[in-house]
Amino acid sequence: MIATHRPFAFATLLAVGMAVGCGASKSKRPPGAPPTPTSITRESPGGDAHDPHFAALTRQLESNFGWRTDKDNQARFPLPDRRNWTRVRFLLVDHFVAFKYGNDQHAVTAGFVVDLPPEAPRTSAACIERFEIESMPKVGEFGGKVTDIESHMGDWKEMPLVIRRATGHVKIFGKKYDAALTWAGYPAYEGSCLVYAVAIPWDGNRALAEQLRDRWIDGFKKFRPYTTEAPFRH
Repeated sequence: MIATHRPFAFATLLAVGMAVGCGASKSKRPPGAPPTPTSITRESPGGDAHDPHFAALTRQLESNFGWRTDKDNQARFPLPDRRNWTRVRFLLVDHFVAFKYGNDQHAVTAGFVVDLPPEAPRTSAACIERFEIESMPKVGEFGGKVTDIESHMGDWKEMPLVIRRATGHVKIFGKKYDAALTWAGYPAYEGSCLVYAVAIPWDGNRALAEQLRDRWIDGFKKFRPYTTEAPFRH
């Protein structure tokens, strides 16, 4: 059976992605000093920096894109500083695959398989449209808001690739969380497609989060399906 996203999946992803748990650093490193190399791990890519979130975003910004696969190796997904991402499952989100950057979720990504109507063309635009029609109306119901949506055109396998970028926020237990957002749609399968979404919490570093988000305009083109049929969780 093909795994499809539910209408509230995107809103829930935003809530998960923005609930960054950095908190106060226990480090004695002075402000602005990079983390010591030995302190950087997959669980804590910001290491012992005075501001681990700033250090984690900077590390992604300065690292090359690589990729990780789903557990059944059905597709590869682009990720900057790929070794420090962990494949995860998010509760309440019907998604195909997801990754987090560090235990404090300095960034999260998720892939959703989207079924297209029979009459829909096999294009990135149709994929994005279907995803947003089902997801965006639910964002407000889950205490979130997506603003400043812009469209960019990339290319993927010699086809146009529609990329959205935006800002967004959710409120969790009365606290507001802000993030930079981006997502792209891939017409990779017959009758369905895949949307790959990214949420990067600001946590006091808005300019850096948005700069990192904009790197994905180029990074999205590195997605590759390894199957001709839509992937699903085995």
